[in-house]
Amino acid sequence: MKPKENLQLRKIGSQYLIVEACAERVNRSNVYTLNETAAALWQELARGVDDAARLAAYLCKAYEVDPATARADVERQLAQWQVSGLLE
Repeated sequence: MKPKENLQLRKIGSQYLIVEACAERVNRSNVYTLNETAAALWQELARGVDDAARLAAYLCKAYEVDPATARADVERQLAQWQVSGLLE
């Protein structure tokens, strides 16, 4: 699982957004807002980390959260992104 190719994470001010970019244009009809933690997960996915256990381990290290909570959060976020059509 990985982010669709035409999607980019952008930071505007203090907000993180996933936008569809094609040929240097941005489609603003579908914009997804992320918090800092979700943006960090998205960046890890973009780097090729596609295993829920590894993503949960990343959250544990970066945010000092317990493994069970991290795993549940990762699985919930990945499921939401799949339903929204953001992942391949």
